[in-house]
Amino acid sequence: MSPMAARRPCSAPGCPLLVNKGDRGRCPEHRKAYNRQDTRDRGSASVRGYDNRWYTFRMMYLREHPICACGCGQAAQEIHHIQPVKGANDPGFYDEANLMALTKACHSKFTMQALNKQRGS
Repeated sequence: MSPMAARRPCSAPGCPLLVNKGDRGRCPEHRKAYNRQDTRDRGSASVRGYDNRWYTFRMMYLREHPICACGCGQAAQEIHHIQPVKGANDPGFYDEANLMALTKACHSKFTMQALNKQRGS
């Protein structure tokens, strides 16, 4: 068994609390505020291009690709953009070569891996 990693100060300026690696660098209070701001900056699903056209396309794509592309063998529920897109006007938004059908759990896993890679973790 390995020893516990050293706790680090919260990444919010001036916060003296120590956090574990699993806390994503922020104490509970600052993590909640950070998540709220991140959600606000992101915009709603419709603002990001997920409108009626997308939902129609999504249903068609899931009918054509009913099994999760990760290989788990479960029914696909969501669509993942392999290369991140900036909205419905992005050329990769509806490009089937840029999409994969996944379960909700697999989609969350793929999204977190992409975000961590983007952040340089």
